[in-house]
Amino acid sequence: MYLATAFVSQYIPGVDSPDNLRTAQQAIDEYSEVLDAPAADRDQKVNSAKGVAYLYLNQKKWDDAKKYYRMASDMDPNDPEPYYSVAVIDWTPATSRG
Repeated sequence: MYLATAFVSQYIPGVDSPDNLRTAQQAIDEYSEVLDAPAADRDQKVNSAKGVAYLYLNQKKWDDAKKYYRMASDMDPNDPEPYYSVAVIDWTPATSRG
């Protein structure tokens, strides 16, 4: 979690440079390790899923972001953030079409 958080802190949303995208991918890879770790607790897994979703959201990878926000809501159905985020994702592309 700490390494993923460090990568996220270096990531600049909206910048599509190869270095920035590589930093995002490194964070995603670290969060994925937490999601796959049997020893990780539920909160760590929820935060990891939301972390991956956040990175995909900022890269406008809508389907991937929704997948991970839904994963977070499945793990913690009482957390309103993933539901709200999925609604924002659904709304954003619909309002940006010309």
